[in-house]
Amino acid sequence: SQGGSTSPPSAPAITSTTPSAGSLSFTVAKGDPDDIVSTYTVTCSPSGSDPVEATEATVNVVVSGLVDGTTYTCYPSASNGSGPSPQGEPVIVQPGVDSDGDGVIDINDAFPFDPTETSDADEDGLGANQEAELGTDPDNPDSDGDGLTDGEEVAQGSDPLDAGDPPASSGLPIWLLLEAVPEQ
Repeated sequence: SQGGSTSPPSAPAITSTTPSAGSLSFTVAKGDPDDIVSTYTVTCSPSGSDPVEATEATVNVVVSGLVDGTTYTCYPSASNGSGPSPQGEPVIVQPGVDSDGDGVIDINDAFPFDPTETSDADEDGLGANQEAELGTDPDNPDSDGDGLTDGEEVAQGSDPLDAGDPPASSGLPIWLLLEAVPEQ
């Protein structure tokens, strides 16, 4: 037996996943700290297609050749000279591009080019961090109740917390306002 082990390792666990274009990087942990492990394998299966797998001699396993935006169910396993472990608990993940490097792939990122923002729960155009800075309600798209979203107000230079502070354009497109003002 390899490394003195007398039995295959116990089922390992995936402890972290990092998506990138066409691949997923996994960190795998031993199922039992006393296990002797020679290699770790992660097998990723999309619904209705053949599985893709990768095997490494370290706890970091990169599965390549995946299709961005496709959902995969990925199982870890480990082996030693006595044989393979049972499969560990699966994780469900999607590979994809993370343009801003914030750890959230673009398809799931409300702000794919802003590394400081990832979510917009109320879909008003302002991220959770900007809502916190401004004091607006991250679960209400119109914090001051004036009929304009918080994002529209910020973009047009008005206060999203003051219903009495209308945008400078009063809702009209700026090009129409500029055409209405005679040149001097």
